[in-house]
Amino acid sequence: GVMAEEYARRAGEPEAVARALAEMEMPRAAGGALPTSEAGAILSLADRFDLVTGMFVIGAVPTGSSDPYGVRRAAIGLVNVLRAVPATAGVGVTEGLRAAADRYAAQGIEIPAERLTEAAELIARRYEQQLVDAGHEHRLVQAVRVWADRPAQGDRVLAALERHVDTEEFTALVAALQRVVRILPADPVEDADRTLLTAPAELALAAATDSVRQTLQGQENDLTALVAASGPLVTAIDAFFEGVLVMDPDLEVRAARLALLSDVARLVNDTLQWSAL
Repeated sequence: GVMAEEYARRAGEPEAVARALAEMEMPRAAGGALPTSEAGAILSLADRFDLVTGMFVIGAVPTGSSDPYGVRRAAIGLVNVLRAVPATAGVGVTEGLRAAADRYAAQGIEIPAERLTEAAELIARRYEQQLVDAGHEHRLVQAVRVWADRPAQGDRVLAALERHVDTEEFTALVAALQRVVRILPADPVEDADRTLLTAPAELALAAATDSVRQTLQGQENDLTALVAASGPLVTAIDAFFEGVLVMDPDLEVRAARLALLSDVARLVNDTLQWSAL
């Protein structure tokens, strides 16, 4: 990177280009200096996405005791840049790996989707470990792991979670949502005939879900906004489980009720891994 910067200057390239070539190698070590320019940050990410993707293609995956090609170090660098450089906020891990894979495909090298999934998991584990090493509570780290694809957003959600986790409103929300999640089957629930939902508790839950969805438009990933809007939803969930037999003998009615609960789950599933709480 240092020599690339010098050669670029001597070749008459603009200062921004020369600096970006030097910053492409940043961070050089865990905790090292990060790129300060947008171009440097993007080059840094591109270089590391390419390395991680390529190593997974040829099977040079790091083990607990061996990482001769610095794949784990590249993953840590990726996470550091994504967490700290605002210019990279729009870049997702999966998106970056796929872009690297597309470059290989253009050269006739097709990369199986499972290799990219494994690479994304490696990067997610690096993010998770950074949070644990920083002293964040393990269950809260697990709850925000859904944001490993966008670590900077994960940091913001974790900060909000730590502010709310011990509040009465949040505790009630978690308890209500876990009642919903526990009864849903593992496989996705298909939509059903909602006209079968006629009980007051069913209609109230559907209305509360729609109301929260409308309130959260444009701020779907804002945990604080969700907590602030959750009171009526929590009340409706509790009333639903107290007044309605979800697993009704009538299979069509049961399907409609499960579809309603699945709608509630979809409303919040992208915000946190609620089962971790």
